[in-house]
Amino acid sequence: MKKVLVIHGGNTYRSYDAFVEYTKTRDVQPERMKPKIDWKYYLDKKLGDGFDVYNPSMPGKDMAEYYLWELWYKKVIDVVGSPDIVIGHSLGAMFLVKYYSENLSKKQLDALYLVAPVYCGDENKEHHCHSFSLEEDIHILQKNAKYIHFFFSKDDMVVLYENSAFFEEKLPEVKYSHFTDRGHFNQERFPELVNEIKRITQQ
Repeated sequence: MKKVLVIHGGNTYRSYDAFVEYTKTRDVQPERMKPKIDWKYYLDKKLGDGFDVYNPSMPGKDMAEYYLWELWYKKVIDVVGSPDIVIGHSLGAMFLVKYYSENLSKKQLDALYLVAPVYCGDENKEHHCHSFSLEEDIHILQKNAKYIHFFFSKDDMVVLYENSAFFEEKLPEVKYSHFTDRGHFNQERFPELVNEIKRITQQ
């Protein structure tokens, strides 16, 4: 049984005051309040037998702090055991890049999938990552996973497509998939990811 962890997105701010200001000025969007199907919640059904999928809820996702996410992630691993496959989306992917580039795991991952992460290094002047900022050298990421695959879309209005170039310069040896019409990957289905996971685990 392959153990899969899926880390969801969230928001991070420069300060508490910035979070308060965003809350004051943010528009209410009724369409975003309606229930919707999301590929992350149905991944276990799509993968089928042989996979045990966990979707931990990360603490304070509306104003995320890396050290709290790291603390909780380690507790999750302690309880469910070391994962074989880890998937991160948006801030979840940002978190995993930082975590696995700063911590050498006892057990190497079979695969690490990173969907629409912001590059949180000093080179990226367009985005402030607060506590999720990366060290200059992130190559330890490759020691923690046998296979690493990034996903980006050119029409993503949340994490701009230009972020892919930063990762490709830092980690040219890993796999990248580029789409034109997936936005921020909030769709109901993600068959490419499902097929990739099955392919990797059948090797």
